[in-house]
Amino acid sequence: MEKFKCAISFLTIIPVKANINDEKDFRDMMLYFPFVALILGILYYIITYISYHYAESSLLSSVLYVVSSIVLTGGLHYDGLADSCDGLFSGRDKDKILEIMQDSRIGTFGVLGIITNVILKLGIIYAFIENDIIYFAILSVIFSRTIQVVYAYYSRYAKNDGMGNYFIGKIDKHTFNTAIISYLLISFILFIFFKGYSFSYILSTWFKTCLISILLLNFIVKRISKKLDGITGDILGMIAEISEILFLYIFFIVYNIF
Repeated sequence: MEKFKCAISFLTIIPVKANINDEKDFRDMMLYFPFVALILGILYYIITYISYHYAESSLLSSVLYVVSSIVLTGGLHYDGLADSCDGLFSGRDKDKILEIMQDSRIGTFGVLGIITNVILKLGIIYAFIENDIIYFAILSVIFSRTIQVVYAYYSRYAKNDGMGNYFIGKIDKHTFNTAIISYLLISFILFIFFKGYSFSYILSTWFKTCLISILLLNFIVKRISKKLDGITGDILGMIAEISEILFLYIFFIVYNIF
């Protein structure tokens, strides 16, 4: 339970105190990422649903969705997104990129990265609301936090210090397997509550979305890893934001085509 509370306090602004004794316990909290993501996804959905129910404005509701995704997480992954964009788009070598990413000041590419992310998320959430499928957005939140566990497990750390050193390349198999199984179980249970669609249809749409998203993410992360000889905590934050948007867009495309 302490690890679960630690995951909540790490990924959200929900005021939960956790008694974590060592680095291993801190790492092990990642197995609860899918559950915390479920909580976040449901909160985003409730805020959006209530907003649309009373205001009947897709634009306002999509804005509140994006704002709630920033506020409830304390903008945690936006910091990593901005730092990663500043470094990766600087055109420098590995050492300089890592130095730029470590700088607390935000640069032009960081600002553009955040703006682009917000616009893309705002646009796709608007489309989800207009098509009355906003509840499916919950799946994107769970996917994005679970994929962080995947890359923390399979990747190597590109630096010698930093918070990412607690996770990247140090996640054990039990934590990885538990997170993946939890992700699958949570997703399958959610399918049951998505009324108006057959289980097989949602499963097929979800599977195609996951497959395409993972293929695209692997392409992106491999290029980054080759450039930096690994990834960092900032890159993990960027992965969370990119994977969430990728999932949303691909799901929408698959949903409309098939």
